[in-house]
Amino acid sequence: MNSLRTIWQNLIALSDNQIGLAALALLAGLLSGLVITLFRFAIDLPLVSMFDVGSSENYEALSATTRAVLLAMGGGLLILLFYLVPGQYRGTGVAHVLQRMERHQGYLPGGNTLMQWIQAVIAIVSGHSVGREGPAVHLGAGTASLVGQYSGVAHHRLRILAAAGVASAISASFDTPMAGVIFAMEVVLLEYSIRSFIPIILASVAGSIVTRA
Repeated sequence: MNSLRTIWQNLIALSDNQIGLAALALLAGLLSGLVITLFRFAIDLPLVSMFDVGSSENYEALSATTRAVLLAMGGGLLILLFYLVPGQYRGTGVAHVLQRMERHQGYLPGGNTLMQWIQAVIAIVSGHSVGREGPAVHLGAGTASLVGQYSGVAHHRLRILAAAGVASAISASFDTPMAGVIFAMEVVLLEYSIRSFIPIILASVAGSIVTRA
């Protein structure tokens, strides 16, 4: 236990150089990949085990009545959820991530990340017109941002970690490591640089490894 604590303290101390940042990005990528894998399980298992559709992509195999009931129940749950949850935790999706990256240096609240996970699972399982892309971006960025916040990294490093989480999430969700890297750097981080490329590609590869395992 003491050795693990020492390793963690060393990572925090090294977070201001490239090696420490890469190590934190690798950890963030593994955790983001795990979150996305659990997210996919939460979507796939109810549809496959309860409704026997063979695949979560085969939603059309459900009867029209079943789809209508699921849609109504899911909509009701989402309305109740958004009614009960405080306003500051309702912001989710890609727009929320971009706003936090631009105005808050990559600080993403954990409550919004949890809200994204729950509402996206409900919406997708119940057949609403949403996909995994937006939730994956938020879940990856939020998970990696929490790692950075817990580690106490500087603002400019936290932005890179959040982008690394996005790359890992896209890689884990769609098994596309390079697409995750390009999206994270072009859309989320808005820059190409060596200092951000290495941590982001490490996180993306880590996400792909987790989801394949």
